Amino acid sequence: MAITDTELAGMVAQTNTVISAVKEPAGVIGWWSQQHRLSMLADISAVFKIDAEPDSLNAVIGAVNHIGMAKYRIAIRFLKLLHPIQMALINGVVFEGTAKQRTRALGLSYIEVCRAVKLGALDPGEVASDKGLRILKNEFKRQLRTPRPH
Repeated sequence: MAITDTELAGMVAQTNTVISAVKEPAGVIGWWSQQHRLSMLADISAVFKIDAEPDSLNAVIGAVNHIGMAKYRIAIRFLKLLHPIQMALINGVVFEGTAKQRTRALGLSYIEVCRAVKLGALDPGEVASDKGLRILKNEFKRQLRTPRPH
């Protein structure tokens, strides 16, 4: 089914609203954060009218978890040299910024995968395939390098 540029632009605009609504509380890692990202990806899939299975969405999240974390790990190693209270305060700020940036990059990257599905470059069942994840990872890396608007 063909999609017009106007329809696609409307979907992208709507999903940008979904990403903007995501709130990552400071210091929250693990299950809650994973569930929050899953929900965001499910909302984006719904906007694009793509039936995405939870396993596929988990694979999407897992594919980008390790990308770009070297800087964060280096910062944590440096923080261990500081006083525990200073470390906790700085770690909270560093983690909060990192979590927001990565969640935003994940959402924007997944939009590109959904666009590829809508444009016919990717089959809906290929979202979590090597081809779909390659699109996702490339876009995710690009998003991490792109300065964020304030």
